Amino acid sequence: MVVSCGSGAASITSNIITGLVDSLLANALVVLSPTAEDGKIEVRISIYSLYANGYWRRDHTIGPGDGFNYFVTYISVPTILWWTPFTGNKGSIKKCGPFECHFTENRKFQHHPSTKAIMFYGSNLNYMDLPLPRNGLNVSWALLHEESPKNRPILLHGKFLSLFNYSSTFSRKSHLPLTLQFLGSFKDLVGTTYFMATDLKDKLLSELAPVVYVHSDCGTPSRRDEYVQELMKHIRVDSYGACLNNKKLPREISSMTNMDDERFFKIVAQYKFTLAFENAFCEDYITEKLWRPLTLGSVPIYMGSPSVRDWLPNRNSAILASDFESPEDLAKYLTEVGRDKGKYESFLRHKLGPTDGRVSNGFLKEALASWKWGIDPVRGSFVDHFECYVCRSVHDHVSQKSVVSEGHYKCPPPVNPLTGRADEDDWWYDVIWYRGKCEATTVRKFVDEGKTPYTPGEFRQDEDDHLNFVETDDEDSEIDEDPQCFVCGSPITNTVRNGFSIQSVIGGVTLNLALASGLTSFPASYPTAGFCGLCFYKDPDCGGVPSDTREGTETSARHKAEEGSLSSKDK
Repeated sequence: MVVSCGSGAASITSNIITGLVDSLLANALVVLSPTAEDGKIEVRISIYSLYANGYWRRDHTIGPGDGFNYFVTYISVPTILWWTPFTGNKGSIKKCGPFECHFTENRKFQHHPSTKAIMFYGSNLNYMDLPLPRNGLNVSWALLHEESPKNRPILLHGKFLSLFNYSSTFSRKSHLPLTLQFLGSFKDLVGTTYFMATDLKDKLLSELAPVVYVHSDCGTPSRRDEYVQELMKHIRVDSYGACLNNKKLPREISSMTNMDDERFFKIVAQYKFTLAFENAFCEDYITEKLWRPLTLGSVPIYMGSPSVRDWLPNRNSAILASDFESPEDLAKYLTEVGRDKGKYESFLRHKLGPTDGRVSNGFLKEALASWKWGIDPVRGSFVDHFECYVCRSVHDHVSQKSVVSEGHYKCPPPVNPLTGRADEDDWWYDVIWYRGKCEATTVRKFVDEGKTPYTPGEFRQDEDDHLNFVETDDEDSEIDEDPQCFVCGSPITNTVRNGFSIQSVIGGVTLNLALASGLTSFPASYPTAGFCGLCFYKDPDCGGVPSDTREGTETSARHKAEEGSLSSKDK
């Protein structure tokens, strides 16, 4: 082992490490972290013994000395760096079958010769903070993201996704798919622990609606609340969540953190139908909103993934809202099914069918059988399994051959659920989706050009090739200032327009605000740089319609149709 040390107690540190390595014939990994204000350095020495097959650790505090520093310059196994802090691992050797890898969140390993892969957690990913220049394909990139990409719009687009060599997402195209992460087990799917007979459900209809809705993330890209609000005009719906609330949960389980409480399960199981509407519509993005009613024995009314039929236990295990012309037509069908016991129970074969034939979907059964990770410590989490997948891959030197496809997620632009068409004045469509596409285009350009880490100003300047901002008449706000964001010609300070529920990134910080009526201010700690509501020309590179001219003083195509005037809500 070679250790380079700065001033101070270098000789002491070197003697300690050398002695340990010589005596144990081990690979040593040293991690440093500053301690108190006295400038001392806490040293954690992690020794992996080839004989004891385990770790030996000892902590030391060495110092003082402002110039003191050291770093291991040789590691005998590949290093895999978590660029977005996620696991809290400051440095350890992990065994993955016959292979070993050194995992760390210490960014000092970015250019270390042992580093073979860099991992990112999607929800914490900040495109303004990437390990650039990428240095070709010598170091692979791996993406872990079990959530909807709506909280990172840049992930909706193939130009950014294809930067990664490995993925673990909800897509079946992932190297480690997480499509079934919200389904506990096959036993849960066919079990009857919470199942309530149809006759008992019918008796409760005098006090309960036939349909239940439990959602508290309002104002989503899917605009599900708009559909439910229209549905409520034609059939009774009990809404327990914050969205369209008309019924309260018992006080002891009123928090949405109790969604896995058996008392909550028993409430949902009483309903004949459950509205299972996803927050975004992407292929294979299927959450607990579907699996919960399926496991509890309430028939799901589903709106979401276009590939959902591939995953249902039986062909008619759910009623798809997309099969109906309107919420009114859906309501009529639900009323019809609810009155016919035989027709209703045909949706519950996975609960009422023969024990050995409750699930006919061979694809689902095969996927469940090959599912190696779980919530129990014996099987290991999907994080553990994905780390080991990356570790095995870098040992096998397959990184350069694997690239996440541009069609990985298949998340189309958001549409109005009542019309099936995109509304160009919809926030999620006009700003978030197209903004994400332009961000993806710009990042991809910088990476391909071997760009070193770029500043917000550089990113903004290049992004203007794809988003032409409307100039403002405000003398105090110039279009080329950085950072400067515009909403239809008016600079954003720290206020947001009425009526939006936003979950996005502001200055690298995830922000989730359900905004009330009127203007709502961001907390002072949240900088507005990096989050812009925009009226812009949709450049062809971003999938939009080009304007007649690219001059900044012109208005967008949509506003031209409005004779250049802004409606009051956009001012």
